[in-house]
Amino acid sequence: MSEHIEAVDYVMDALDPAERSAAEQHLATCAECRGEVAQFQELTAALGKSVPPVDPPARLRDNVLAQVSTTPQDNVRTLSPRRRGRWLAAAAAAVVLAGGATTVALWPQTPTTISAVQQVESAADATTFTAPLGDGTMRIVASKSLNRSVIRLSDVSDLPSGKVYQAWMIADNRPVSAGVVTPGQDTVMKGSPNAATGAAVTVEPAGGSQEPTTTPVSSVSFG
Repeated sequence: MSEHIEAVDYVMDALDPAERSAAEQHLATCAECRGEVAQFQELTAALGKSVPPVDPPARLRDNVLAQVSTTPQDNVRTLSPRRRGRWLAAAAAAVVLAGGATTVALWPQTPTTISAVQQVESAADATTFTAPLGDGTMRIVASKSLNRSVIRLSDVSDLPSGKVYQAWMIADNRPVSAGVVTPGQDTVMKGSPNAATGAAVTVEPAGGSQEPTTTPVSSVSFG
């Protein structure tokens, strides 16, 4: 992999599995790329809020299908995932700007638009802890100065219906819930990493548990 990743390709899911895995490893050690990824994530989120929903005309579906059935489909060109990701990102920026969204700054971001995740991951004292979780990885980024931490589960197995991954801070030799974690998403953990000696993840019933009901599937020490 090059020195830095293409943040837009990562955010728009335009990487193949091998490239995404390599990007995850790079992000674990590169605060600059984590910050750029967070900016594009905020941009795409702003896009979803910038245009009010509109009910389509009742006959739209029939009209589209009728036109497709009579339109030659020769020489159809399909954008590669990477080109499609960049196109979507460019379109997102255009729509947000055209829609007059004044709360989104493409570059640089002002402090008021920096997300909690980005604050932690771009902190000067951000420390990354990783551990295997099945065939995937648990990654935690913690900042002592902010007393906050972010967790991400990557390439982990899908759980049966009614089960979730739940994070725990280990403080005074006892687990304290740090919240339910959705795989593939950065999640700000509840609780104080400065007061914890480590963290763990268990599989719990939907909605989470007050105390762990299963053995940890992954854990790290903050020591």
